[in-house]
Amino acid sequence: MKLSLRVLPVLVLALSLAACGGSGGGGGSSAPGPQITVLAVDITAGTVTVTSPASNLVVTGTATQLHAAGDATVDLSVLSNFPRLLFNLKAVVTSIDDGTAAGDGLFDGNPYKYFGPNALAPGAMESGSFNITGLTGTTFTMTIEWLDHPMVFVPDDNNGGPPTAMDSSGTGQNTPLVTLPFAFQTISRGNAGNQGGCVSPDGRFLYLSPRNQSGIITVDLTTMTPVMGTDLSGGTIAFDGTGSVGFLDDVQMSPDGAFLYALLTVGCHAYSSEGGDINGSGAFASRQAATTDVHVVKIDRATMAEVNRATLATGLAQIGGDSQVGKGLSLSRTGSRLAACIRNGGLCFVVDANTMAILDADPITGGVQGFDTTSIGDQPRRTFFRDDNNLLVAFSGSANTMGGTHDGTMLTIDVSTLTLGTLAPSADYAGRTYHYIGAMRRHPDGRMFLFHPFDGSYPCVAVYDFLTASWTTAFPNPDSFDTDGACLSPDGTRIYIYAQNGLSGGGGVDSLVILDAATLMVEPFEATGADETPTGGNGYGHTCIVTPF
Repeated sequence: MKLSLRVLPVLVLALSLAACGGSGGGGGSSAPGPQITVLAVDITAGTVTVTSPASNLVVTGTATQLHAAGDATVDLSVLSNFPRLLFNLKAVVTSIDDGTAAGDGLFDGNPYKYFGPNALAPGAMESGSFNITGLTGTTFTMTIEWLDHPMVFVPDDNNGGPPTAMDSSGTGQNTPLVTLPFAFQTISRGNAGNQGGCVSPDGRFLYLSPRNQSGIITVDLTTMTPVMGTDLSGGTIAFDGTGSVGFLDDVQMSPDGAFLYALLTVGCHAYSSEGGDINGSGAFASRQAATTDVHVVKIDRATMAEVNRATLATGLAQIGGDSQVGKGLSLSRTGSRLAACIRNGGLCFVVDANTMAILDADPITGGVQGFDTTSIGDQPRRTFFRDDNNLLVAFSGSANTMGGTHDGTMLTIDVSTLTLGTLAPSADYAGRTYHYIGAMRRHPDGRMFLFHPFDGSYPCVAVYDFLTASWTTAFPNPDSFDTDGACLSPDGTRIYIYAQNGLSGGGGVDSLVILDAATLMVEPFEATGADETPTGGNGYGHTCIVTPF
């Protein structure tokens, strides 16, 4: 890493790397803690000398005196000896004994330099620069604290925007990923973004499920370079709307990181023929097929080759003018089973993730059957495994295609006995008739976190404890606040939320919000102390993805 510093003669560099930890924007640290590198800078000689080295970063540099009196530049090269990737690496100037430092902004009131968005890999080097003005001499000391924070990805999918890579500390360092060349857009609404995704255990690769393509997009996070994968529908990927008609609702990863599972619908693009969406209007409306097929495809992550697939259903006819599509992919904690639903079709399927064989929900009837969800509704949208044998299914706001209301009741499925039941929502949602589950997430301790968009009269976060059979709700929900895109940090200490229109309601801008998972209260961002930081998007984020550290 090359850091360029406008300074006077002596520099002290203090290094503090918080892997996923620290206050605000973290989530579990595997870094060794604060490190201090002291640099002596002599701008007359043009030298930067490390007088107290950090244990995991190798720092070298040069100094250059500028023409203006009292100004200088110091260029530093920083090489990482950390055993893992560093995301959103920042050098924060905590003290300087002469002059004033300037970089990319302020972090907790101190100037900082940002060395992202590319993740810094072990053995890799990066560069950057500080400017120092107002110097009165030619030598000085300076202390710099090094920080890293998880990267959060927030797709802006409704307007066809690319996912944005965000520094979760709240610096405002937001970088759109260059994925739009892999998508095609309509005249009206793009819907060319991504609905789901995951990050590899080592943090190297981000996997995205595009709304109007039938291949996985892989992004190397050390270069931020995306690659479109093989067409999982067996057709041809094209970026002008002439290729295969299909989309991926989600892509998830086995707990050991060996396999990816993609939920594929062939025959339409998300959201099929709904008004204003990809097939409802615009240039590609004629691409809508009369029927759809839904598959879960198992992929070897090392080779990105298909291993096997479970064909959930074929030849699904439109219902109420809308296509039947795959929704709600989830894996059990052990990764031995997965579940997915047919939205509009009132079906939920459970699949052996090892063999990709579908569990027959009705052994008496001929053929392999899915679980019938129509006792609650035909709009199953999310699934959640409590364990390998117990599954919950949540529904869209209107439980049925042709209208009606939904109070938030979830379907429970005992996979071992093929028994159906129900789980009532928290009493705090009594009277709510449009009960929409935006996301379901598992906490490391086994609790279920539900996120509810829309409607400012009700909480937007509900937590269910299976051991005590009790609900906890919090976080009053301003008008138009959207929690469709939400995820937990790997250690479960924080909740990351893509907030449509932000905390200020309908007049706000799309923002990233962090909650303390223990208190369900807003956690200020470490860099600014603010309660939210703009994402740069302007649409509707169906997911929120965070790196493992």
